[in-house]
Amino acid sequence: MSKLKSAVVGCGRMGAFTSESVKKYSPRCWLPLSHIEALIKCQYTSLESVCDINEDLLNEVKSHYKVNNIFKDYKKLLEAKKPDILTIATRTIDRSSIIKDTINAGVKAIHTEKPFCNSMSELTELSKLINDNKIFITYGTIRRYFEIYTKAKKIIDNGDIGDLQEIEINFGSTQLFWSHPHSVDTILFFADSRKVVSVEASLNNVVHGEENDLIISDPNVDEAKIIFDDGCVGRITSRPGMDVTLYCSKGRMVVEGDGRKVSIRKLDDSMAYFENSDQVFLSDEDKDEGTMSAIEHLVYKLNPKIVRDGKVRNYDNKHILIGQLILFGFVQSHIDGGMPISLNDIRASINVLAKTGEFFA
Repeated sequence: MSKLKSAVVGCGRMGAFTSESVKKYSPRCWLPLSHIEALIKCQYTSLESVCDINEDLLNEVKSHYKVNNIFKDYKKLLEAKKPDILTIATRTIDRSSIIKDTINAGVKAIHTEKPFCNSMSELTELSKLINDNKIFITYGTIRRYFEIYTKAKKIIDNGDIGDLQEIEINFGSTQLFWSHPHSVDTILFFADSRKVVSVEASLNNVVHGEENDLIISDPNVDEAKIIFDDGCVGRITSRPGMDVTLYCSKGRMVVEGDGRKVSIRKLDDSMAYFENSDQVFLSDEDKDEGTMSAIEHLVYKLNPKIVRDGKVRNYDNKHILIGQLILFGFVQSHIDGGMPISLNDIRASINVLAKTGEFFA
C-alpha cells in the first residue's frame, strides 16, 4: 500500500513532543497527540520531513524520531519535498503565512493547530483561498474526531433524550485563543447543522493596542454564549472539570473529564426528576485516536480507497472558519459592552495578537 508523504512544520510540544502532563492526566483517547507521533502511528502516512527555526530542536527530533530530512525554512521544504499532507504546529502569529504558502505550493491537505489566525482580515483571505482551491483542512480541536464524543453525539442526534436545548462547556478559567477554540468547536460539533444567530462574551485581562479593536493579550473568558437559530444555547463558563453537559428535553448527558466517560440521566415519568441511576459508557483505553484521528480524515479525502476501516467520515471544514469567527465575535462583544454580535457584523478591524509574556498563543 502506497503511503501519503507527510511533513511537519513546528517541532515543539504539539509538533513533536507531547507534554508529560497530557500523558499523565489525559484519557487514552488523546494519544498520540503530537503531530509527529500521530503521523508515524498512522498506517496511511509516511513522515518524510520536519521543519523548525530552532536548529537544536530539529536535531533532537532527527535523533529521536530518525527523520532524515530536516529544514529550517518551510518554503524550502515545500519546494523540495512536495508533501501530500502538511501539518502546522507553530505559534499562531506565523500560521496564516504558512497556510497561504502551503496552499500556493499545491498541497491539498493541511492539519493545523489552533487558533486558525489572529485577525479578521487574515480569516477573510484564508477562507477565500481554501474555498477557491478546494483544500482539505483539519484542526487542533480534535474532540470531534474521538469515538466517545461521536457516540455521545449520535445519542443526541437520535433524540434518545429529547431535543437538545443547551450545551455547557466547563473547561476552567482559561484564555480565549489558547484554550477556547476547543470550547467553541465542541459546541459547534454537538449543535451540528444549527446556524449561529449571535454570540456574546465577558472577558478579563483585555489589553488594548493603539487601536481599540487591536488586543495584545490573550484574554481570559469569564463567560460566553452562542445562540442558535432554534433557540439552543451554547454556554462557556470558567468552572473547572473539563466536562461537556448537554441538557435535553427528556434528560441530561455529561461527557466527563475530557472524554473519560459519558453518563446519561433521563427524566422519570414525572418529567421533573432525573432517574436515580445513570447510563454510563467509558472511553476505549486500548485505542489510538488523538491527532491521528484527524489526520485519517485528510487521508480519506485524498484517497478514500486506501482507508478500509469501515468508519463513516463526514468531512467539512466550515466549523474551523466559523469557530474562528466566533472567537472574534466574543472579542467584539466584550469591547462593545457585552452586546450580542451577529457573525455578519464582526468588524474587519478585530485583531487579537494573543500574547502572554513573551509568547504568542
